[in-house]
Amino acid sequence: MILFKRFRGWLVRTRALQRALAEPADLSLFKAKPSGWFILGMSLVGVSYLMAWPLITGLGIAAYFLSWPALFLIGSPIAYGLSHLVFLAGMAIAGKDSFKYIQAFNRWLLHRIACRLTVPEE
Repeated sequence: MILFKRFRGWLVRTRALQRALAEPADLSLFKAKPSGWFILGMSLVGVSYLMAWPLITGLGIAAYFLSWPALFLIGSPIAYGLSHLVFLAGMAIAGKDSFKYIQAFNRWLLHRIACRLTVPEE
């Protein structure tokens, strides 16, 4: 417990948490309607997460029932690489907007953590 208190004390003294405490967290960016390109890009990122593992599982099942292991051995890396390409395309289409949203959320989260760490224990 004493180690945690020392770590918490050190963490609160860091520049990032001091700045997070000084600046109020602003999530007004999320109230505005995002652009169509941002929605399309984030949709592609979501599709990339949903496509790789079900496709690899399907290839494994098909390879098992067809008694053709090369289907799984060759198809799985191709499917995984394809999902990476879809992810990269989504991030490229979303553009700099995605970084603004990520930065706003991270700033809010760091502010919340800083507030929780500075509350005195009873």
